[in-house]
Amino acid sequence: MAAELRRRAANGEPKTTRARDFRISRATVYAYLRDNAAELEQVLAALPGDDRPLPSVEKYDALLPSRASDPQPVE
Repeated sequence: MAAELRRRAANGEPKTTRARDFRISRATVYAYLRDNAAELEQVLAALPGDDRPLPSVEKYDALLPSRASDPQPVE
């Protein structure tokens, strides 16, 4: 994981995007980018997995087409 985070950093990818893709905090991304990646790997390996489903936005999908045809001015 550390190598992939570094590779994506070299390509200019934002830390927020990397954190979301790996389902870790931005603070964890920063820690990976420091030299203590081996220690961090051990800590993360000991953590329980996150089996929660990702949030769904399906109930809002029906609102998008109607809003696009009648845009409201931003004040």
